[in-house]
Amino acid sequence: SKPNMMVVGNVLILLLIHICAVDSTKDVASNYFSSLSSAEKATYQNWLDAKFGSSFSQHSFLTSSSVADSGAAIFWEIKGEEIEFAIAVRASGWAAFGISEAGGMFGSDVVYYESSNPNKVVDSHIIDSRAAPLVDECQNWDLLSTTTEQGWLILEVKRPLDTGDFQDHEIRNDEDLWMAPTRLIAAWGDENSLGYHGLNSARNSVRLFAKNSGSSSSSLQASLESNSDGSFDVTESMYEIPAKDTKYHEICMTYSEIQKEIGTATVPLTLIGGIPIISEET
Repeated sequence: SKPNMMVVGNVLILLLIHICAVDSTKDVASNYFSSLSSAEKATYQNWLDAKFGSSFSQHSFLTSSSVADSGAAIFWEIKGEEIEFAIAVRASGWAAFGISEAGGMFGSDVVYYESSNPNKVVDSHIIDSRAAPLVDECQNWDLLSTTTEQGWLILEVKRPLDTGDFQDHEIRNDEDLWMAPTRLIAAWGDENSLGYHGLNSARNSVRLFAKNSGSSSSSLQASLESNSDGSFDVTESMYEIPAKDTKYHEICMTYSEIQKEIGTATVPLTLIGGIPIISEET
């Protein structure tokens, strides 16, 4: 059948001179779990009011691909050669958090907490995505604090950036945009011990060393917008996407048209960034 009328989104090209990120805000973190009422979010909001700015200044939301507005709020702070994390989820039993090789469970470096053993966390790794994590020979994660109230589990942990342990992933400086972001995963449940998470899992890619919070795409856009010499839009007006698997469509702007839109005809231009602008209409 013929699809609804679709429009190719505007593509924003920006000229980047250097990287400079924006400040993180608590308001963004307050809006995580937006489908919950204020009463349901009270424990999370109270923790956020107490910890953000004093213990943690960076945050991101690991989204679930299965349940709308479900996921894990992740906070972190790099302190010298160590990094501290906080993981907030809607659970009463256990929570697991990990650094992934490729975005999935396989090959992940994972730390998990169980309410049946509330005084410690377990450093582990995953070599089979269908099996439980294997406990590391050397335990490099430390439990700092837990908050378990009104259906919330908020876990605070720390570890060295580089443990020197072959069963751990080194947490490398990922601030520069030509470096790969850090892939994070999380899972949680209401059982007293670690078990199958079902739909309770989430993931995202973030830049832990960047000076602003958010996903890799939002960090890229913030950096480009803040530090570009100029920008221009490449647009197509009401292009209908055909009802077929693959269709290539070309649009073009000449170099002189780009110079005219930016407002310069003498300075050489170098294009190093492109971002799709996606809205409900496009």
